[in-house]
Amino acid sequence: MTGKKEISKLKIAVTSDCCLSCTHCFIDKSAGLTVKEADARRAVDALLESPGNAKKLELYGGEALLKLPLLERITDYARGAAARRRKKLSVWLASNGLALGPRELGFIRSRDIVLSISLYGSAASHDAVRRFPGGRGSFEALKRRLPAVFSALDPMRVTALLCVHPSRAGLADRDLAGILSLGFRIVNIECVHGAPWGDARLAAFSRALSRARSAFLGAVRAGGFYAFEPFMERASPARTTGPEHCPFLRDLELFPDGHYSLYPFGFVDYPRYAAQVRIGTPAEGFLGRFRDCRPGGPDCPSCVSRYYRVPGLSGGSEAYSLRTAFLDALLREVLASKEPSLRRYSGRLVSLAASVW
Repeated sequence: MTGKKEISKLKIAVTSDCCLSCTHCFIDKSAGLTVKEADARRAVDALLESPGNAKKLELYGGEALLKLPLLERITDYARGAAARRRKKLSVWLASNGLALGPRELGFIRSRDIVLSISLYGSAASHDAVRRFPGGRGSFEALKRRLPAVFSALDPMRVTALLCVHPSRAGLADRDLAGILSLGFRIVNIECVHGAPWGDARLAAFSRALSRARSAFLGAVRAGGFYAFEPFMERASPARTTGPEHCPFLRDLELFPDGHYSLYPFGFVDYPRYAAQVRIGTPAEGFLGRFRDCRPGGPDCPSCVSRYYRVPGLSGGSEAYSLRTAFLDALLREVLASKEPSLRRYSGRLVSLAASVW
């Protein structure tokens, strides 16, 4: 580290192992990769030693909960390291939800972790993609676990990662409604990379987002509350300032093979393009132009265009841009409103954001 490079968020893909065989996922489940604890600790140190006081650690897989003892050690190390450096650290764990038993829920609760469950919002959308080895859908198995999740954890610290596959993009608003009906109150929208989108599917997704806006505003005006996860990052008093387009600031990722890359390359045929996307290791540090760069520096614009060249990213990136523009515009609309119901919502949102971030 040079002391100049700020990292606000670190993703650690703990393992390539998983109990599902999702059709949209390029992670090689047979690789048997699990991150070395020493590498995870060095990566956490890089996150915490960088400038800035608010840090976010995201743990996922594969299915990270299959490596629960390792998760416990990484989390405990990160909490202790953050306390010693007097940094504010939020820890998030992404899961498909199928490994959530009493011990796993106790771990999440005792370590003050925000749980993110990745799913599609309806049985039809979910089972078309999220399948067990052999082809059986996993929606009902996940749904049966949710009452125990919401009983053990604060629902405001459980996030649904609403996956949007291009083949179901026009139904994103319906899938969102389905997720809310399951009991979730915090939702993020994740657009699948590596699958063909195309203009028609992007247009259908845009129309679905417009309908989601109307439904959201109607719910808030009626006194309801739910939030999109990026709202909290933007509304938090501890929000990291810096260029929105800098992937190093917000999307640094440690893959279980011990190499750094920038999200989302773990999900776009990583074994094929690994050599192109690796930017260093926890032991060696960052390589090439990433060694001394800093968010907002002169190389930022060309860095993004030079790095994100792997085939399969463009469609998902366009969908993600639509999603981000939608959420930003909706949040601005809410925060700028003088309507009493929206002002009450804004106050609750800021309070929630401060408690999570």
